[in-house]
Amino acid sequence: MHAKIRYSCSVFLLAVILPVVWDSSVKAQSSERAMPPASLFSAYAKSHKLIAKYRPLVSTRSAAGIAVYNADSPGVVLVLVGDVHGEKLTNVALGSGVIIDAGGYVLTNWHVISGHRYAAVILKPSTAAEISNPAVYGGEVVSENSLIDLALIKLRKPPTDLRVIPFATMSDVQVAESINIIGHPAGGVPWSYSTGVISQISKNREWTYADGSKHEADVLQMQTAINPGNSGGPVLDDNGRLLGLVAMSTEGAQNLDFAIAVDVIRSFTSQAMASTGR
Repeated sequence: MHAKIRYSCSVFLLAVILPVVWDSSVKAQSSERAMPPASLFSAYAKSHKLIAKYRPLVSTRSAAGIAVYNADSPGVVLVLVGDVHGEKLTNVALGSGVIIDAGGYVLTNWHVISGHRYAAVILKPSTAAEISNPAVYGGEVVSENSLIDLALIKLRKPPTDLRVIPFATMSDVQVAESINIIGHPAGGVPWSYSTGVISQISKNREWTYADGSKHEADVLQMQTAINPGNSGGPVLDDNGRLLGLVAMSTEGAQNLDFAIAVDVIRSFTSQAMASTGR
């Protein structure tokens, strides 16, 4: 299953906010690296049914799960890309992302942003007012690695109070360990919580998405309930540390899912951020 949602019809989202975000970013860029004009996202409407569905978490499996969700869900973002044709936006793709640095760096899957240089990044609403007027930032894809299915987005003019999700290490990962997952499942409510266990660790696993792209990385095999839209979302331990990044599910295998392992993530992000001058 290719864990990315695509819509072929025009999608209207955030017409007022995104043009302002992009316009201010464009003015700061050189002509060679200028972001798309404000009209890129002018087809979006101010609100969107997906965001409007969000409600604060009521309960989860345990006190530990509640604590992880409350602490780390602000560090999970909604990533949107699409193709612009005049005033219409087609082939919209959405996925999840993880804030990994206070400078505005967001980690997601390569297949979420594949073919796009820019993305709209939506932060989790913290108040009822923000549900209808969410915080949206323009972001540029500054590094990507298709083989390991990872990409790094840099936000333009990020806020100073971003929630950064800390990394664990592979030495912290244990088979049968309980895990916490936050993301935006297709057909569900954004910033949804699910839980599960790590069932195995797979080295140099190879897989192919529906578009024919081939990938290889160390992954965590998980027994959990995730859906398209969860791609790019964090797999967290009970201390709220990142163990992996949700990537794929196995067709025909119920609740058998995989995440890019944290050591692969560490290597990718350290190299990517160093190359951007961070």
